[in-house]
Amino acid sequence: MSRAITITQQAIEAANGAVPMFVKIRDAFTSRENSVTFEYIANYQRISILGGFVVLERGERRVITVRGKPAFIEYVSQQLNAPGSTIKQLPS
Repeated sequence: MSRAITITQQAIEAANGAVPMFVKIRDAFTSRENSVTFEYIANYQRISILGGFVVLERGERRVITVRGKPAFIEYVSQQLNAPGSTIKQLPS
């Protein structure tokens, strides 16, 4: 099963999460927003039959999109790439 998750600074704050003050200060001086995509896979298998006419999926796969300013994305990326994590960053 494939599910998408989007992480924003507003979503973290709404869930009573803490975004460090230094991240907020660094982002205050930046006007542009970016996004980075990560993928979480747990026992995921995808089988394509007849050139993609039939696709069978088993396991768990989630695409995580982080949207925000550069310092926020860097902070969340560090948290997601922690040692032992099964989350990997997809190429841009």
